[in-house]
Amino acid sequence: MTTVLVPRGGVWGDRVAELLATAGLDAVIAPLIGREPPTDPVRLERALADLAAGARYDGLAITSAATVEVLVERSATVPPPVRVGAVGAATAAALESAGIPVAFRPEADASGEALAAVWPADVGRVLVLRSEIGGPQLVDGLRAAGHEVDDVAAYRTVARELAPAARAALASGGVGAVLVTSGSVARSLASQLDARRTPVIACLGPLTADDARAAGLAVDVVAPERSVESLVSALAAHLSPSEEVRP
Repeated sequence: MTTVLVPRGGVWGDRVAELLATAGLDAVIAPLIGREPPTDPVRLERALADLAAGARYDGLAITSAATVEVLVERSATVPPPVRVGAVGAATAAALESAGIPVAFRPEADASGEALAAVWPADVGRVLVLRSEIGGPQLVDGLRAAGHEVDDVAAYRTVARELAPAARAALASGGVGAVLVTSGSVARSLASQLDARRTPVIACLGPLTADDARAAGLAVDVVAPERSVESLVSALAAHLSPSEEVRP
């Protein structure tokens, strides 16, 4: 059974590990990225206070499971009138686990563009919480549709060094594949790989694959849709008993 490195932990990592197990693959959760407080924590605090008051926003857009962790850590309140949109199934699962109901999400493509496309017209005033390095597609899409948007950084994404055991497993071939879910994951992985033994690199959609190639990674698998379900399915289809780690 091929062992697959899952590059983030928490609820997201647990869910991806379950998907891998269902596909007949083993998983090791070894974070390649982490999060730190945003550069402007006061702005985040004010936004969360306005959210809790229930008067400023009609909707809350959540772009990652990491953002959900920030809400939980800060004991943020999402009052019932506020409708919550999640960028994808993994983020929606994290929100539900935190007791925050999800009103809508894209069915297939877990991207900012897709969330903007399904955003209801009557949810006009929106708080978008995301990483400082998150792309502008969601915010631009919402504003183009006529929504009033407050774009607030909930955290900073930072690279993490692999745990010694995970690094050794990569170097020895014990890890046969790595899920690359963002450009930041790709860059962190590229800086820590042993060039003598390269795992199968599976990327979350074409844009992430471009970022991975730019970081110097040889991409083997590209999910046709930007969702972890599509990524796991594409990786499982790529792997066979004869496809081991490349020497």
